Amino acid sequence: MWLRGYGHCHGSRNYRSSCKTEGSLRQYIRFFLLCVLSQWLPVVFEIAYVPSAIGPAAHAVPARSQKLIDKGVIAESDLQLAELQASRGTRSSGRSNDRRGVVGLLLGVATVILTAGHGLAAATAAGTGGEMQNEGASAAKPGEPARSVDVYFGQGSFWHLQHELALLEGSSMGRTGASITARAGYAGGKPPKNGPLCYQNLENPQRDHAVLGHAEVVAVSAVPADKLREVAQVFFDAVSSPPPEVPGDQPEPEQGPEYRPMLGLPGGKDSPFLKEIQAANNGRMQLAQGQGSDPLIAGNKVVWIYDSDIFPFFRAELYHQFHDDVGARYPADYHKLKEALVRAGPLEPLDCPDPVQELLPGEDEKAYDSVTFDNFNVGDLFGFMAPKSAGPAARRPKAPPKSSES
Repeated sequence: MWLRGYGHCHGSRNYRSSCKTEGSLRQYIRFFLLCVLSQWLPVVFEIAYVPSAIGPAAHAVPARSQKLIDKGVIAESDLQLAELQASRGTRSSGRSNDRRGVVGLLLGVATVILTAGHGLAAATAAGTGGEMQNEGASAAKPGEPARSVDVYFGQGSFWHLQHELALLEGSSMGRTGASITARAGYAGGKPPKNGPLCYQNLENPQRDHAVLGHAEVVAVSAVPADKLREVAQVFFDAVSSPPPEVPGDQPEPEQGPEYRPMLGLPGGKDSPFLKEIQAANNGRMQLAQGQGSDPLIAGNKVVWIYDSDIFPFFRAELYHQFHDDVGARYPADYHKLKEALVRAGPLEPLDCPDPVQELLPGEDEKAYDSVTFDNFNVGDLFGFMAPKSAGPAARRPKAPPKSSES
């Protein structure tokens, strides 16, 4: 921690003021020790490894050795060489009783660590514009309200809603490409068993979103607190508007509890963000506490509020992501978001039944990619386009008809 404070002090433009306000006695003591060790390190190594640096007294010849020299038994140069080898621990035994070398080495290592730590702190400060980045800076401090929230909304088919929320992420939050977080999925029911939650299917009812009481929703991650009202406004504008008139030759809009209006956020109706939801609603819809597997109220005047900690979001299959809406074709750039997210990693295939029910009569099933289940369009460089025959979803039954056999 002391390195962080010191690095901030010396990396800041206002050096004096920041040091006075953020410095501590411990920081200055350690910095003083760093300076002392840095100045004395050469001396320590010289004393520890070079005996000649101690002075003439280090080479005083013992009386017994002097007698041997006087008698010509040994030469003075040989004696000095033997003493030098002994002091450096290079005798045949490979050991030395002199501990000064070890002490010097330890002091050197300590100085290197302190110096490297200071350099790292200074480099980090320089790389962050002169200020150290606090750990978890984007998260709220204890006792402070959260700065962002993960939410999901449900209103009819998720194809249209995902398009609207993805556009809002770009225009209001400045998100583009793989940073878009809008995901089509399911929420509001029981958790699946033995695998991921899937679209309506007969192969495994324990993973069928409709059987388990879920509805189609779109989740948006890390919505800034000051943008939540704007995001919720888009949802309430859509859910409170009367449904568009359907031509006589077109089927009625999809109905049922899997299309009920709903939203989810941590804490549900007890969430501190509920006031932003209420402000966006402006009294247009009745907000009711969701209990799970709730019905679709006639007239769509009730929006179920779910605690997302209890009723979490389950991402839908790849072929549902960034899909054309019923009777509406979206630009190719919108469809290419799916490939960008697949390449970046946030989107992965799910172990769910193949969506053969998506095919219209006469369409070739082999034309669908085995991973994304999207019809390959040669004109699209990325190859992630919605089916060419984007007819109304109701004309493409979402589940094979149940057999009449008992």
